[in-house]
Amino acid sequence: MSVEVNHVVVLVGAVASLIVGAAWYVAFGKLLQKIRPLSPAEQQELKRQTKITFGVGFLLTLLMSEVLFHFVVLSQNFTEMGPVQSGVVTAFFVYLGFIMPTQANHIIFGNYGKLPKKLKLFAINTGGQLVSTLAMGLTIGLLR
Repeated sequence: MSVEVNHVVVLVGAVASLIVGAAWYVAFGKLLQKIRPLSPAEQQELKRQTKITFGVGFLLTLLMSEVLFHFVVLSQNFTEMGPVQSGVVTAFFVYLGFIMPTQANHIIFGNYGKLPKKLKLFAINTGGQLVSTLAMGLTIGLLR
């Protein structure tokens, strides 16, 4: 079975994910700064690299949207779900099986302080990934 990819839907899914993710981090930005404050030097470096990091981030989100598009089409073809339900459910399982465990490992074993701080950081970051991934899946389901 081959999947005909609608590249416009893939692009819109990626953009929807970025918009929802940006809104998430705007909403939790102050709390995130309290949990993991950056030094002035780190803030300067972050500003200096903003264009590059957003560009790479967009390309990675576009790749994720492409792969999720395939998963949604395959899911819909092998289940009784409609496109929207397939988009959301597939996105949730991608998050649950791949994104959340990867982030958990990164934060738990990363240099982010004591466990309570790590758990707060995990909740913010993985929550952002969840809503972004669901937005992408919903968009793909609605538009495909």
